[in-house]
Amino acid sequence: MRLMHQILISLMLSTVSAHNVRAYGIEGTSFFSPRSQSINSARDSSGTNRYRIYTDDKPAQSFIAFTPYYAHSVRSKRIADALFGTDTLTISGSMVAKRSDTDILADYFGLSPFFKSSVHCKPSIQNALLAINGYWTLDRWVDGAYVSILAPVGATQWYIELQEEIVQKGETMPFPAHYMAENPIQAPIDSFTQALTGNVRFGDMQDPIAFGKLSPCPLSYRGLSDVIITFGWNCIQRDYGHLGFGLRTVLPSGSRPKSTFLFAPLLGNGKHLELGLSLDGHLLLWEKDGNQDFSIYGQAHITHMFKSRQRRSFDLLCNGPLSRYLLLKNFDTQRIYNRSLTPAINQVTLPCTVQMAIQTEILVMFEYTYNAWLIDLGYNGFIRSREKVQIKDTSIPTFTFGIKGIQNVTTPLGTPDNSTQSTATIYGNTLDQQNKTADMASPVFVQEGDIDMQSAGSPRIITHKLFMHLSYTWNHTRCQSFFGLGAEIEFEGINPRNNTQSVHDTVSLAGFWLKGGISF
Repeated sequence: MRLMHQILISLMLSTVSAHNVRAYGIEGTSFFSPRSQSINSARDSSGTNRYRIYTDDKPAQSFIAFTPYYAHSVRSKRIADALFGTDTLTISGSMVAKRSDTDILADYFGLSPFFKSSVHCKPSIQNALLAINGYWTLDRWVDGAYVSILAPVGATQWYIELQEEIVQKGETMPFPAHYMAENPIQAPIDSFTQALTGNVRFGDMQDPIAFGKLSPCPLSYRGLSDVIITFGWNCIQRDYGHLGFGLRTVLPSGSRPKSTFLFAPLLGNGKHLELGLSLDGHLLLWEKDGNQDFSIYGQAHITHMFKSRQRRSFDLLCNGPLSRYLLLKNFDTQRIYNRSLTPAINQVTLPCTVQMAIQTEILVMFEYTYNAWLIDLGYNGFIRSREKVQIKDTSIPTFTFGIKGIQNVTTPLGTPDNSTQSTATIYGNTLDQQNKTADMASPVFVQEGDIDMQSAGSPRIITHKLFMHLSYTWNHTRCQSFFGLGAEIEFEGINPRNNTQSVHDTVSLAGFWLKGGISF
């Protein structure tokens, strides 16, 4: 009977959860993953393509370029939408009069049942890199062959600024007896910005949040981003154009996601090995007097992203977004509540493998040269398929944890209260609904099958980028030197299968760079 009841509860909850998502428009993922800082053909190809061109007057040249680069996110609301479905969260306790159905329940975080605030989220990302790009011709061995290596080194800084307006702290109103402990207890904090720092304990909840935390200060990561190596061959080389292809591999050397923080800095692609093909070519459209020309360039890079070992935080399948922040009751082997509460995120943050079927980057660029001057104008598109996440090890212990919701932890007699609320969501309920929301066959346990695998995976992302670059070349006896500057603006793409609006699942960036180097 207990098994049948759990099956019926699961079916009912899946319907309720789907209804909640549609009714409130709540979305979001526990992991934010934009494109790797290494993947940027606009930055890396601008100003150097001319040295790769074969003509009757000269062969293709080798070169090395150094590109200091800086980019800052724009449209912070879009990042907040990807994480929370909104950039403004309302937090209210279970005893707040006329609390909204979409208010996050303050009680789960150790805030007074009478607490209420509004939190505005402003996420931001900054990238500062030095991209070192080398290109060497291999004509002495194979006509038209080459190898290129890109190695960006630098830092990325991520930060969610929380601007909280507290309506009422509820500091004089403790948690009632039996709700969080046998006796009434005072709320240990009085702001939501404190709640996710990972240092909060209250009542039976002495196991503070260990994952999915929010840092009060910006977080940064420094090091070497993904190294890109391409072995290529220009099968067609003419004065008026060329066509080539290559084997492209991306060696993971950046940061590995661990989910300690909700918005943790990610340098590189998340430790994925990539392997695929590159295509590139150009066509001379116009030329005059040997001093001016106008050409179009094109590139396409297609790779598969192999499995990477990571750690991700998961929501519960039937309890909706942010359910990883619910409180769980811990039960002993006799299925009796042992007077210990734990945040669900501490149990559903698990080692896993992550892979993506395909990642594609395309570049279309127009280039005008006038003597030693060069101007590039172009478009750069990026598409990455959704992540496929698989839990690596056994996840939640069987018959150990049940969702507390707004249920008590002890009875009026002071004995353990085994009631659970398997229908609980992050929005919670008012305390006068305790009897209505308790599971009839309590305790109902959280099982491995309750984990929402997609809640921790990045969806498909599409971005568009417009860019320009201006540079000047100096001719020397045995080499040429060049220096230039460029700028770009990147914004979210449109998912035509679902809607005509931009999809808020990645980051918009504005960036600029300087580029200098020598060809020989």
